Amino acid sequence: MQKLCVILALSASLFTNNALAKDTIKLNRYTETTNIDTKDYVWNVSASMDMDTETITASLDNPHPILTAYNERALAIAHNITKSSVENFLIYNTDLERDEIDTLMASQTKIELDLPITFTTQIIRKPSFKRNISRIRPYQLRQAQRFACPSLPANTDPLTIVREKRTAFLNYRLILNGQGKLQSYTLVNQQANGKYFDRYLRKNLRKGMQVTIPINKDAVLVPKFIVKQTIAIPYSTKIIS
Repeated sequence: MQKLCVILALSASLFTNNALAKDTIKLNRYTETTNIDTKDYVWNVSASMDMDTETITASLDNPHPILTAYNERALAIAHNITKSSVENFLIYNTDLERDEIDTLMASQTKIELDLPITFTTQIIRKPSFKRNISRIRPYQLRQAQRFACPSLPANTDPLTIVREKRTAFLNYRLILNGQGKLQSYTLVNQQANGKYFDRYLRKNLRKGMQVTIPINKDAVLVPKFIVKQTIAIPYSTKIIS
């Protein structure tokens, strides 16, 4: 099972040299997609991490009386929190220098963690996926437009030429693993000019990229999951008015 990179939400008090010794780190809510409606139930996990061995000891504050498989899944999620999750948060979300973070972490023998966990029936795309798939460079877009847009006759009166805004819609079939990472994909139901944009867009669809939050069925991560993704690419073309 892959280690989870959990984004931490730390209070300002945790950035003092001795705060980790006395405070509990409040982690952001972790959510997975599942096939069971859990009625917005929140599993609250209390955990301790041994800083030398990175071993997690976890317990559920409020185990669900019926959905016992999800109790076990919540504990499994907590056991996959890593020491690097804490370090990465401090690096990217505080003013502490790397050597200060190393000193701070090295001074601790144990860290206390609180992790709320929920399960939803919705397929939730990761913001990073939406950003990555839209990163067609301007020169690539111009090249795609050149192929996608029909050429005007050479003797066309320049005064009759106007630029029209259009949108190319590309429909992809994405195959993901249980972690929500891309394994493979195909372009389906494309417009006539879609293939020209696809040749550049597919450079941003890389195997292993995070597409959705993790997906489970009956509290067990699925080996494969298929989602449909429509990507809209705005462009302009020259037409005769």
